[in-house]
Amino acid sequence: MSALSFFWDPLVPWPLIIGLGVVAGLIVLFALFRGAAGALLRALVMAGLLVVLANPSLVEEERRPLNDVVLLVVDESTSQSIDPRPAQTAQAVPHLIEKIEALPNTNLQVIRSGDSPSRSGVTTQGSEAGSHLFADVKRALADLPRQRVGAVVMVSDGQIHDVPENFSEL
Repeated sequence: MSALSFFWDPLVPWPLIIGLGVVAGLIVLFALFRGAAGALLRALVMAGLLVVLANPSLVEEERRPLNDVVLLVVDESTSQSIDPRPAQTAQAVPHLIEKIEALPNTNLQVIRSGDSPSRSGVTTQGSEAGSHLFADVKRALADLPRQRVGAVVMVSDGQIHDVPENFSEL
């Protein structure tokens, strides 16, 4: 995909260019009023100099759109081992993966989240055991530009222990 754009990048501040344009206009009007030879040629030269000072640019860019990223967070905490949750999760996750991967311009990132917020099995001081899906989502979002995040899909039993009060904090 290419984009063509035109913009001004003045060599001097705009107020100076406008002031010079007013002075040049007055000089040309005076020359026309006096009937001076070459007044129109002088007007063209002054206009050309003002355009040069305004520094117009035509830029053609080659752009390659980036794919959206969908985060699929799978809760693998202890509460997910209660029947019939393992079978439901085993059925839902492949189905979601298939549907999301079929979407155009979309990348899928699967995050498997367990009981511990540290993911090492060791609970850090001051933290609780339980499902900490949002901590893993926050870590994944830290590596992604906000405009590329298409969705966050969670497969869970709903027993999540780190739900933020304000989702804009993610």
